[in-house]
Amino acid sequence: DIALLEMLDKQTVHVYKGERVQKEVATIKNKEFREEKFGNAEYYWIPKVHKMGVKTKKMYLKEQRLGEPIFPSEQVRQNKGGRPAESDKENARHRNKKAGKKLKSKRGVTMVIPDSDSEEETRVKSSNKVFKGYSFLLTRVSDPNDKLANVIQRLGGKMVDSIQDAANEVAALSKPSGSRNRKISGSIPIVLAPKPLLTHKFLFALAQGLCPILPEFVNHAKKIAGLPDPLTFAVGIPKPLEGAKINVHNWPSLRRRNGLEPLDMKNRVFYGMTLAAYQLNEGQKLILTTAGAKIKVIDRVSARKVPKSAACVISGQRAIFTEDYRGDAVGFHWVIECLLRQRVIKATDEFKVEDKADYDDEEDE
Repeated sequence: DIALLEMLDKQTVHVYKGERVQKEVATIKNKEFREEKFGNAEYYWIPKVHKMGVKTKKMYLKEQRLGEPIFPSEQVRQNKGGRPAESDKENARHRNKKAGKKLKSKRGVTMVIPDSDSEEETRVKSSNKVFKGYSFLLTRVSDPNDKLANVIQRLGGKMVDSIQDAANEVAALSKPSGSRNRKISGSIPIVLAPKPLLTHKFLFALAQGLCPILPEFVNHAKKIAGLPDPLTFAVGIPKPLEGAKINVHNWPSLRRRNGLEPLDMKNRVFYGMTLAAYQLNEGQKLILTTAGAKIKVIDRVSARKVPKSAACVISGQRAIFTEDYRGDAVGFHWVIECLLRQRVIKATDEFKVEDKADYDDEEDE
């Protein structure tokens, strides 16, 4: 008998038994071939191979060292009160039971467990925390029964409801831990959006130098039990009023940052600029500071109230009283345009707010 080993992987082998079978030459119908191949011989030999089963490499080598047969079922036993020879499957079961072996799932493998909500619900083992260190903001994403949020949390991610919560996560991430044993609670925010939008959450991503990502990114991460390429699921940036829009797939800086790492503060759109904020809501102010600007909140647009260091006034209203202020006063749509282009643009007339004093003069006339 011959034992043939077929290597399936580093730890498993297939075991075969080979034998030779004698056959009569007369059974070969082709007379010319028969005479040329075997001459006057009466018999010839043919090989046959039988598959015996599968073994671990460790067990096979151990049995070879002990001189035991390849499979107990092939051993001619003397009945001394032991277990009689059985099928290969039964022999393998008895060996595993005797050795105390149990089947264990490999580390990092996704296991499917039926859930009350869905029979196809996938629960991920704790070792697959691919979203650890990331938090997620959903903007205009339909998530019935919080299924998407549940998958994010099972993969180690956090759910945040507002851009203020996301900013707090960034702030906690940048704080020194103060102790080697203290766990850092902060995270990098990721915005999920189904299409190009101009919501505060969408603009918050642009302020960080990132583009939002499609919700399918989460489901694909669950499927492969790993972190997919974010740029494959990147949402396009809306087209600005003038010029070509940014192609996120050809955005060199974004590719270098793997699509998930925010820009350094010194490289963001409004870094180093001081802007006067007039009648802006908290979300608009946070977007400006996230984009690197220093804002000075003012309650009146006048030369005395607007800091001399301010590049311009950002107004939340379309028409304001500028009093004696002679600088530029633009609407928040100028900020949006700068974020869409990822650079500061000139404050042209189309972005400037109207002066209510002009309306008063027209009414007097």
